[in-house]
Amino acid sequence: MDRRQWLVWTTSSVAGAPALAMPARPPSAATGLPRPGSLMVIGGAEDRRGDRLVLRRFVELCRQPQPRVVVLPSASAFPQIVAGRYEAVLNALGVQRVLVVHPETREEADDRLLAAQVATADGILMTGGDQGRLAEAVGGTALQRAIHHAYEQGACVAGTSAGAAVLSGRMLRARAVDDGFGLLPQVIIDQHFTERRRLPRLLRALSQHPDHVGVGVDEDTALVLRRGRGAEVVGSGGVTVVDPRAVQGPIGELAPEALMHLPGLRVYRLQAAAPVDPQVASLLMG
Repeated sequence: MDRRQWLVWTTSSVAGAPALAMPARPPSAATGLPRPGSLMVIGGAEDRRGDRLVLRRFVELCRQPQPRVVVLPSASAFPQIVAGRYEAVLNALGVQRVLVVHPETREEADDRLLAAQVATADGILMTGGDQGRLAEAVGGTALQRAIHHAYEQGACVAGTSAGAAVLSGRMLRARAVDDGFGLLPQVIIDQHFTERRRLPRLLRALSQHPDHVGVGVDEDTALVLRRGRGAEVVGSGGVTVVDPRAVQGPIGELAPEALMHLPGLRVYRLQAAAPVDPQVASLLMG
């Protein structure tokens, strides 16, 4: 394993232990309160060999000279291999403190000592794979609550591919829509968006949940959201935002092709390095 710390915690390690309070970061000088961090929605297949713009921006958003980054590879069928690849890239970008967290059961994800480790991270990166696998292992556990806590205390929480899908309140999974982690509660995320022609799939999900906003992120591209500080697009592609909330009347039975042409449907295309309209950023953050 070399430098990597592969953590699989068992419930027996904390049997009878008192509950651990989530530690807090120092408050901001301006408000006296901790400032929420950043959310980074990555469309998958981000460059890990060349300029690495997306992952480089992730490291910058961790906001520490020597950040401590948690890698959560539980969506992958090959978590050790995937974690090793990300650890190598993060090391090359100057991150020397990488903690790999891979609970194999919900009991392990409920380990309070493990959750306390994650809650104090400067950055959390959830990898690709199967978002259902990740949600089933972590959703509703102490580990999920720790991810929320880290974000509220200033960490950058990023997800790529399956890890991006799970950031939303309603998680798109193949043709079903399940519960995500809720960091973006009124958003449905799709990834590999342009490359896999997923607009019809996103529209189908929005027809079932017309009070949500759809976000489709291209490969090697990230949508960065920071509450009160706007949004940005990083990488080589773009982001599609679909807002059906002004459409009049029921849309649940409509085919994606019909929904696309309804009056009131708003579609935005955001390009990397171009300014993001503050109103679009606001509707995504809720």
